[in-house]
Amino acid sequence: MGSFPPFVHRFVHRRMHYGEVSGWGSSVQQTTDGGFIVTGYDTEREGEGESYSVVALLLKTDGQGNEQWRKNFGYGKGRSVQQMVDGGFIIVGENRGYNRLDHSILFLNTDKLGNMDADVLLLD
Repeated sequence: MGSFPPFVHRFVHRRMHYGEVSGWGSSVQQTTDGGFIVTGYDTEREGEGESYSVVALLLKTDGQGNEQWRKNFGYGKGRSVQQMVDGGFIIVGENRGYNRLDHSILFLNTDKLGNMDADVLLLD
């Protein structure tokens, strides 16, 4: 697999359709189909107020950086992603409880489309 194209290096900040909300890519890997998988976090608006939550992100692109799909999981941040032999993905990161005080290790196993393949494992 070759070097990452320029869009990968620029994938650190974006605006979502509903306002000044940012996301961050922490780990990028090239996938077996020539595309890329990114983990990190998105921020999502909570209700009607000014409050936001941080959710773990899994984003799949084609080789040119065009988004194919995006998944968000719980409260937390993805820190590392790897593609498995079966085409699915493993994400490791940090989980933060809704009150932002509880911290644990986030471990997610997904299928090749980013759907949860097993239970979320949280380690204190």
